[in-house]
Amino acid sequence: IAAIRHKLSILGLPKRDIDELMKVGDATGIATVYASMYGQVVEQNAYEGSYVNRGTPIITLADPKYVWARLDAYESDYPWLRKGQPVDFETTAYPGERFSAKVVYIDPVFNPDTRTFSVGALLADQGGRLKTGMLIRATVHARLNSQGQVSSDADEPGQPPLLIPASAP
Repeated sequence: IAAIRHKLSILGLPKRDIDELMKVGDATGIATVYASMYGQVVEQNAYEGSYVNRGTPIITLADPKYVWARLDAYESDYPWLRKGQPVDFETTAYPGERFSAKVVYIDPVFNPDTRTFSVGALLADQGGRLKTGMLIRATVHARLNSQGQVSSDADEPGQPPLLIPASAP
């Protein structure tokens, strides 16, 4: 019995559930699963009464310290994007309020149906104000170097490029 208790504890079953199982003495086929970390449920793949195989993801948790903004960018925007660029976005839930993030991921694969690709931006949690699935409108700020090419914040800051208004000529 001690070996069975030890194996169940290795599998992640808490002591109170092991004690309950030992008291009943018969397997019910239903088990409570506890997450190994704290987080917000982003995706749920199984529900109460569902049968799941070993290794099947049951839920997807997100770290509550950060908020991901997943952006869809057009094919023509690809040359202008770099990791580390600042992103400003707003949502209709908080009109007139702007949130700031940084680009941390640029998907190298285009979606052939929409001709877009994904860009991921990360910002610190705003006290639970931003929720999963909110629609946002974002602007990524591209910085140009002295040759007029896009540079990231990691590049050395050089002289700003010479910019001439379109109305000047």
